[in-house]
Amino acid sequence: MSGLVPHALQVESVSHLHFPADWKLPAHAHAGFNEMILVLGGQIETRIRGQILRGPAGSVLIYPHNVPHEERAVSGPLHLLHVAWTQRLPVRLPESWPILSQDGRGRIRELLHWLHELHPADRPTLSSLLHCALFEFARGAAFSPADPVDRVCRHMNQNFARKIALKDLAKIAHQSLYHFSRLFRERTGLPPMRYLRQIRVEAAKTLVVASPLPLRAVALMVGLSDEFHFSRVFRSVTGHTPSALRCRSKKSPPRAVAISPVKSQGRNE
Repeated sequence: MSGLVPHALQVESVSHLHFPADWKLPAHAHAGFNEMILVLGGQIETRIRGQILRGPAGSVLIYPHNVPHEERAVSGPLHLLHVAWTQRLPVRLPESWPILSQDGRGRIRELLHWLHELHPADRPTLSSLLHCALFEFARGAAFSPADPVDRVCRHMNQNFARKIALKDLAKIAHQSLYHFSRLFRERTGLPPMRYLRQIRVEAAKTLVVASPLPLRAVALMVGLSDEFHFSRVFRSVTGHTPSALRCRSKKSPPRAVAISPVKSQGRNE
């Protein structure tokens, strides 16, 4: 994330986009803004920088400003969550950034949904949420859906707000409880349910710091039964309570990253 400036992000638009199976957008470029696209349904094909990229559901693409690209739906209708943002400072996206990444942990989906809910109010919060999404985007290239542990991690991150049992995770990995638990711990260093607890706490941190939601609402959104249980789990993972983190963040706002904006062209909400 080097080269990006905290709080320079300004979210211009966040929208759900639906396209028919024959949708196609000719080569075009956006002057002065960048795009992030999360594929929620269907599959998109993008031609950019001499590459042909295909992104199924769960894929995330970033189109830097002034970079020509063309897009089309592949094998059926397309559902996208589209974010356009501008930079208030003359900062460029690093050339080393990938164009296509995977939301293997489900965090980008949650962050962009929060952006959609909050936009256009509270611009500092929007900037912080987008910063988190960009950070997660940069980590996503390592995800492999064919790997049983990655597959389980993806399920955890996409469904942490729901009730998840160890036997369900073993079933997703196509392994026995014993072999799955041993493999998961060897790969991650944690038992599966403790790993899930950390995912929930990480998601809760963003909500605690970047939103005014009451803690009881945050607890339900991250799959923890009540505020008391939430506070106990949160403290066991982070060493402090969610209330303490929220108070501290108000005194010293978290550092965020900055990037550039987007106006939709050839798209319909």
